[in-house]
Amino acid sequence: KPSISTDELDMLSETDIEALDFVIQEFGSMTQWQLRDYTHKYPEWHQHEGIFNSARKKREAISNEELLSLLDNDPLTVPEEHLKESWLILTGNFD
Repeated sequence: KPSISTDELDMLSETDIEALDFVIQEFGSMTQWQLRDYTHKYPEWHQHEGIFNSARKKREAISNEELLSLLDNDPLTVPEEHLKESWLILTGNFD
């Protein structure tokens, strides 16, 4: 495990540290392959699965609003109202 210096932690906000603690708690025990398999359950990955598996590309751009998908029993789930507000912010659609 890489160690983080106090100086590096000082550059993070309380919210950043809270988010990192959450991710470490929820996903820290996963191997790199388990984490890969978990993230590949999201629709953002599935929509490009064909080109990734064919080795035509290794990465593909996705839009910000595509990052708002949720899985059943997902520890990253947020309330629907929060999801709607996030969509408004990401798309700039405030009307």
